[in-house]
Amino acid sequence: MTTREQESPEAVDPIVRGTPLRAFDPSASEVVDSAAHHLASLTARAARATVGLIYLADGALFRLVGESGLRDRRQVVGGTPVSSTAAGLVLTLRQPVIIADAREDARVPPEAPILAHGGRAFAAYPIHDTDGEIVGVCAAMDYAPHTWAAEALAALDTAARVCSLFLHELGARAEADRQHRFLDAMLERLRVGVAGCDSHGRVVFANSALGRLGLDGFHHHDPASLPLARALAGEVVRDAEIVLPTPDGVDRVLLADAEPLCAASGEQLGAVLSVWDATNRRRSERFLAAERAVREVLADAHSIVEAGPAVLRAVCRALDWPGAQLWLVDEEADVLRVVAGYPEDGGDRPNGPALLHRGVGLPGAAWERDGAVWARELSGAGVGGNPAVHPGVAIPVPNAGSTLGVLCFAAEVAQDAEDTMTDLLSGIAGQIAQFLLRRRVEDAELALARSKDEYLFLVGHELRTPLTSIASYTELLAETPGIDQGSVRLLEVIDRNTSRLRHIIDELLDLAALDSGHAELVWERIDLAAIAGAALEDTRAIADEAGVTLRAEIAPDLAIEGDGERLRQVLDHLLRNAVAHSRDGLVTLSAAPSAAEGVDVIVADTGVGIAADESDEVLQPFYRTVLSREQQLPGAGLGLALSRAIVQAHHGTLRLTPNQPQGTRAVIRLPRVDRPA
Repeated sequence: MTTREQESPEAVDPIVRGTPLRAFDPSASEVVDSAAHHLASLTARAARATVGLIYLADGALFRLVGESGLRDRRQVVGGTPVSSTAAGLVLTLRQPVIIADAREDARVPPEAPILAHGGRAFAAYPIHDTDGEIVGVCAAMDYAPHTWAAEALAALDTAARVCSLFLHELGARAEADRQHRFLDAMLERLRVGVAGCDSHGRVVFANSALGRLGLDGFHHHDPASLPLARALAGEVVRDAEIVLPTPDGVDRVLLADAEPLCAASGEQLGAVLSVWDATNRRRSERFLAAERAVREVLADAHSIVEAGPAVLRAVCRALDWPGAQLWLVDEEADVLRVVAGYPEDGGDRPNGPALLHRGVGLPGAAWERDGAVWARELSGAGVGGNPAVHPGVAIPVPNAGSTLGVLCFAAEVAQDAEDTMTDLLSGIAGQIAQFLLRRRVEDAELALARSKDEYLFLVGHELRTPLTSIASYTELLAETPGIDQGSVRLLEVIDRNTSRLRHIIDELLDLAALDSGHAELVWERIDLAAIAGAALEDTRAIADEAGVTLRAEIAPDLAIEGDGERLRQVLDHLLRNAVAHSRDGLVTLSAAPSAAEGVDVIVADTGVGIAADESDEVLQPFYRTVLSREQQLPGAGLGLALSRAIVQAHHGTLRLTPNQPQGTRAVIRLPRVDRPA
């Protein structure tokens, strides 16, 4: 049966174009096969007709997909416009079409293929999809006109229903196949390995990711099959660890989840397994553990000789490495000296040479390059020629462009120079560098403190002795009979300056003792109110001479634990300092309980004040304000620093703040602390 080609979509009848057609692919191999022709044959036989025809709609075309009894079979599958066929009337009218004689029925289009091929009697029933839409036609045809018997039409209707069921089955099969292919494609693209087995334990699926994970040809004997077997027995497995040896000797760590697969009825259909590579995760966990262990070791260590073995042991145990050494650069000899090793082999030092020159062995190579060196980068690499140790990597211990030392680690198998491993070891080397530099700073501070103490001792001894002699001879000269008044005045100047210099030396030594913690305070129960009142009275004479008014605002009952003589020293200095800077002004001494269950003592003056940017500086030793220097006020810049040291020794604070409307407030806050044990 031949058909004519469609000229254009616009040539289709408007009624047909408006008919909702479901898009099937009738040319697909699933449909165009012997089954469609068998259905056409059964249709012809059931309807007692010469020809059986199966049409499927393909958009605006009808395609003949199954036939039986046609005289011309040259074009079984072809596209014909729906509006140009007798079968298309089923779609237009949306009901069966019964024609006794196609040549006499006005509904048949004149260009219909049935007329061109001699067809006369024609009967067609719709084929529906699962939604009830017409997607095709099941038809019977004879080459002679006749009236269709009711039994034939009923058989044709049944045949159409069978075709609908057949298409439903094909559609379901095609959908299942699409879903299966989609699922296969999705699982194949996963980076996670997936395998499934049926209820009998037969592996029915395994994606290619399993092969990439090292589980090629997944079977029951694979180590990963154990979680799957457990799941088949009804267990839900989470994070089961699978260790796979690899050709390079570095184990690969996999984690697996597995669980049973059950139908809605509860019947177990099988089990599914998912596997992923946790090697980097496990390595990261070990890295963090190593860094944490190193940090803890260095926090409590006093020297690198003490810390070195513990650091190497922590790293080797975390990374499962057999040995390590720590070398430090001897700058004077320009060599590396080994200071720690793991394992120590029962000795104070690891086996092998105690020193290496630049470029020799793996440690020397890392020192020379000032960068990480892996064993594979050197031929015959070894730690100082020690054949018992096969190093994997050497990492410099850095210090601002130079090298303080080298960390060298051994491995039982050679490993690639991985960036993550290098970063980890570099981080540990950095911790060691910080420790070494911190110890250097601390040692320098201790040396400086010792030097300071020695210097102050020298000052105290070498200056006090001649000053004592000067004071003694000055006194003797002043008492010599017959000395004139001019000489007496000169001797008084010498004595005054000698006393001033001795006072500066005493303050300097006192401040050094307080800063170093060597000064001993006499702790006792004292009445701070009484001490403040006495200091104020002793200052009254110099205040009257300077024209300064003194005012007291002292609350009673200010008992605290402290060194009364030292606190009196602080108040004397603050009051005298305030008077010196407040000529013809007012100085107020106040003392009262503080809100923090302590005592506040304030010395306020109405003098020239202190610039805001100098309020902290003035508490430092030897610092004198700009105004003090300009006005040539006497002082060595030690009094405030000494006062703050005494207050801090009492666990208190001393601050200088502006006074309103002018002047300075020296605020002392002392806690009511118990006497220290």
